[in-house]
Amino acid sequence: MLPIPEEVKKTTVYARKRFRGKRNKVLEFTLNQLINIADELAWFPVKRITWAGKRTTLAGFSHEIRKVRNCVHPGVWSRDRSDPLKFSQGVYGVVYEVIDVANS
Repeated sequence: MLPIPEEVKKTTVYARKRFRGKRNKVLEFTLNQLINIADELAWFPVKRITWAGKRTTLAGFSHEIRKVRNCVHPGVWSRDRSDPLKFSQGVYGVVYEVIDVANS
């Protein structure tokens, strides 16, 4: 069983979460929820990034990376067929910059 840190238990995401079981609660979080928890607890470095005229935090770009990751799922492609995400050099640039900042 993986323990959940006490600071995570104080977040709004944790308070709203309906867990299915008593064991392995940490495995029930979605990536969206994990990004929101990390942002609420200020685990991301305090850095604002401007890209393509859009200014946001690393949490915001992490959500964009999550959306790109979701595009490999066939269900997402079938739902979003009217306006699919184009994986361009710009999208790659954002993903690379967020990974670079996170690793530094």
